[in-house]
Amino acid sequence: MVGAKRHDVNLPGFGVVPVYASAKVGRAIDEVSGELDLYHGVRLMEILEAVYVQGLTNGRAEVFEAHEEQARQLRAREDLKHRNAGRPPKR
Repeated sequence: MVGAKRHDVNLPGFGVVPVYASAKVGRAIDEVSGELDLYHGVRLMEILEAVYVQGLTNGRAEVFEAHEEQARQLRAREDLKHRNAGRPPKR
């Protein structure tokens, strides 16, 4: 199989999280999350939940940084400078 395939991982705090992974990584996810005893299952879910939350945080940071960069570029343009309303200057 070529390309990424969807693997649904059930995180108790977040519900089902779709993970798109290659065949090799997908087999590892299925194998590790397949038949676990209670202790190792809980530990795996804690790790996956932490990785998921960190990914959300990093993704948000990347979005905010991208928008900040665009805002800086717009503020630097001379033709878009803000001018207060009022009477135009005499010529």
